[in-house]
Amino acid sequence: MKINNKILWIILGGLILVIFAIAALNFKLLNIEPSNTKSSNSETSDASNIKPSDIKPLNSETFSHTDPNFSLQYPKNISITKFEDGASETILLKDPQQKDTQIFISSFDEDIVLSAERIKKDLPKLVIENPTEVMIGGKVKAVSFTSTNNLAIPTREVWFVYNGYLYQISIPLEIESAIGEILKTWKFN
Repeated sequence: MKINNKILWIILGGLILVIFAIAALNFKLLNIEPSNTKSSNSETSDASNIKPSDIKPLNSETFSHTDPNFSLQYPKNISITKFEDGASETILLKDPQQKDTQIFISSFDEDIVLSAERIKKDLPKLVIENPTEVMIGGKVKAVSFTSTNNLAIPTREVWFVYNGYLYQISIPLEIESAIGEILKTWKFN
């Protein structure tokens, strides 16, 4: 019996280490860190947050959007397509392996810092795992979490509200590190 208890404790300890390693790896792959939460309205300048880059990467293009007004850099091997549907718009970034990252933008009548709790209140069936606050464009607080899309594909979600719009970015986990690099170039113009 004692040997079985030892094995059980070793397995349990190993599982806990694996869970922490996976959580750390998720943040490392997307290269984001929790933002400074001292004040809900303050901007942070921590270098670990997603913020605009002043240097355009080699072999990249600039995607500019006029309303809402933002831009980002993306590699030339990614294609971008936009679809409009009334008050909402979907922007698809398709990588060479045909993995689509979706940026869904819709008007939003509340000026709030979006939280996992608020999303869960509005969408109770949505799976939200490992929610973390991050910064977009160096000035907008967003909530990042893992989920599964309607095609049962594991995703990294980054959602935020800014200037009357709700942004919902859905990234297949397989390519989150590459898209994370693109999100670091996001600028609000």
